Amino acid sequence: MADIGHELTDELLEELEKRVKEEYEKALADAEKKLAAWLKKFTTQDNIQKKLLEAGQITEKKYKDWRFRHIMMGKEWEKMRDTL
Repeated sequence: MADIGHELTDELLEELEKRVKEEYEKALADAEKKLAAWLKKFTTQDNIQKKLLEAGQITEKKYKDWRFRHIMMGKEWEKMRDTL
């Protein structure tokens, strides 16, 4: 049989767990929103970079370097989302 101290502690822990879960859910929703916005922006920028490459205004190396850097940023957003 639990005493009043344990019962009160259990209630406080349940409330704290609920608040922490709510905050993580908010953070997850925010990370998903930011990732979706990033993907949309990346797609637009990638199309611009491809056109510059096709027009000979940038080199293939410059395009690949740009793309690699931006893909790595996207992977960081994905990792954050997955962690949450």
